[in-house]
Amino acid sequence: MSSFTFSGDWFSEYYPNISGNVSIDLPYEYGEFDTELQLTYSNDGLFRTGQKHTYTLRGLFDQKDGTERYMLIPQNLDFQQSFMVTLVKGSGQKWVGFYTCAYPYDIGRMSVEYETTCIGCLEDQPNQLAHMDYGGCLYIQVID
Repeated sequence: MSSFTFSGDWFSEYYPNISGNVSIDLPYEYGEFDTELQLTYSNDGLFRTGQKHTYTLRGLFDQKDGTERYMLIPQNLDFQQSFMVTLVKGSGQKWVGFYTCAYPYDIGRMSVEYETTCIGCLEDQPNQLAHMDYGGCLYIQVID
C-alpha cells in the first residue's frame, strides 16, 4: 500500500487571526482507513504560536468520474473539537482542501501539496506499470 503526505497551510475563514500548518498521511487505496492529522498554529490568538495538536481520524477514499476524494472525521467526537476535512483532486490534477468545524463553528480552506514515493508520479510516467512498484501509488502488497 502506498501513501501520500499532504502538507501545507490552513486558514480559518470565520476567525481571520487563526491559521497554521497542516500535515496528513493518507493511504492511496479505496475504502476506510485510520490516520493522524497534525496542526501547528502560526499566529497568536486563541492559541499560542507554535502550539501543536494531533487528531486521530477515520477516513474514506473514493474516486468517481475522474475526481479523487478523501473525507476525514475525528474518531472520537466531542464538544471541544468536531470537524470534517475534505480533500479533492479534480481534472486540474491539483489538490484542494476544505474543513468545516461544527463546534466551535468554523469553516476554512487548506492549501495542500502532497509528497509521494511513487516513481511513476515523480517522473510523470503515463504507463500504469511505472506506478505499480513498491512505494508506487498503485502498489498492492501480496501476502502469501
